Amino acid sequence: MRSKYRLIFIVFLLIPFWEAGAISVSDQEHKNARRWVAAKFQGITDTRQNSPYMIVERGTVIKNTRYFDYPMIIGQTQYDRGIHFPEPGRLRVSLPSPGHKFFATIGLDNNEETKSGVGSAVFAVSVSEEERFRSEVVRLETPEQSVQVNLGGATGFVLEVNDGGDGKQGDQCDWGNARVTLADGCD
Repeated sequence: MRSKYRLIFIVFLLIPFWEAGAISVSDQEHKNARRWVAAKFQGITDTRQNSPYMIVERGTVIKNTRYFDYPMIIGQTQYDRGIHFPEPGRLRVSLPSPGHKFFATIGLDNNEETKSGVGSAVFAVSVSEEERFRSEVVRLETPEQSVQVNLGGATGFVLEVNDGGDGKQGDQCDWGNARVTLADGCD
């Protein structure tokens, strides 16, 4: 009788494995594994470019939109591309190769909350821990401002939005059409 219960117990333990099916490995995963083995055991250096990435170090960041997929609006201009900070924050950007310039249009997002007059912020861009751009205090009525920062071959930089001195309510900031040109001429 006891072995019957063991058998039933074992069958119930194995059901999830039958349901899951076989695990398949993609071609890209095979290539990555071969590169890793070649680098670790054969001393072959991987010469591929680094993959670009962004790390949110403080606050929240939304790409190409603001909350609930509403477009970013600075003044009366709508931006379909860019970076939205719904609150003060800090974003570290890593590039695939040396950078040449960073471009964006900055301003407070023109929306229901900011139209009430709340919100002020200071925008900043740092390269290699050196601040290369810092705005004056920006409010909703402040005209949009074009930003161009020389990256000087750096492979990363930091975008930062800080409170303008009146608390963080309404500090919803946009970096419209944010883009980077690389030293090799690519965007």
